[in-house]
Amino acid sequence: MRTLATSTPARAELTIKRSRFIAHLQRVPTEEDARAVIATIRKAEADARHNCTAFRIRAEHGVISRSSDDGEPAGTAGMPMLQTLTGGDLVDVVAVVTRYFGGIKLGTGGLVRAYSDAVAEAISAANLVELRSLTLTRLRTPLPHGGALEASLREAGALIVDTAWDTDMGLSVAATPAETQRWIGLAREVTRGELTATPMGSHIVEVPVR
Repeated sequence: MRTLATSTPARAELTIKRSRFIAHLQRVPTEEDARAVIATIRKAEADARHNCTAFRIRAEHGVISRSSDDGEPAGTAGMPMLQTLTGGDLVDVVAVVTRYFGGIKLGTGGLVRAYSDAVAEAISAANLVELRSLTLTRLRTPLPHGGALEASLREAGALIVDTAWDTDMGLSVAATPAETQRWIGLAREVTRGELTATPMGSHIVEVPVR
């Protein structure tokens, strides 16, 4: 699964036969937040002919999916938008495509393509992260080794979730079980064995896509 890296919206605009399609894509944690974003955009774009919507939100028993054609012919806007989000394996996102009608009808197929393409363009413009279930391991070492430990792990490609400097230096590494053993081995080498490694269990971690 993937989502936007931050709550900062992504935006894209297409002009097709004089109609403007403005796509807004935003990360949201709940259905209530998704509906609040929709309400805000509909108010801001009140002069538009249509503000069509789709969202996918993780919930306890799966993914909540909703869409609206907002006056466009049934199945030509909200559902294609939702299918584009689903095809991109995106969750915790809401998409709103605002249409300013240009006077030329696009037909059913044209509308489906326009709304799908608008969302796809917004996805391409967004900074995305992959949501992965990884094992967290807390590594701690005396302060003199801290800088070298962090630098060596980052250079080798380890995903460091956080760091802390106090009476010693600690950092959390997110990895698969096989990768975890590799990072612990590297850490022991860099710190000359002055290391404690504490398993922290599995967590959903955001891994940059681009």
